[in-house]
Amino acid sequence: MNCFNHTEEVAVSSCADCGKGLCKSCSSLYEMPICNECNLRRVKSDKSNILKIYLPSVVLFLIGLLPAIAGGDIVRGLVQGWIYAGIP
Repeated sequence: MNCFNHTEEVAVSSCADCGKGLCKSCSSLYEMPICNECNLRRVKSDKSNILKIYLPSVVLFLIGLLPAIAGGDIVRGLVQGWIYAGIP
């Protein structure tokens, strides 16, 4: 089997996700042997998962923070926001 990207090179490994053949230079691009397309797919998936995980905590922090700051107590606002952010 030859490399998917470099058809003249012999494949030394295959992509961990899709199984495409990878030559020595392609298989050493990332920590694990993975093709560029599958790596981009994983990065996009990771970015969306990060938003799903952290966005509720940020919103809840602001919900706890803003009323206390409006009242003039910044320290209470930070503590209350920190407590709210820990709910999820």
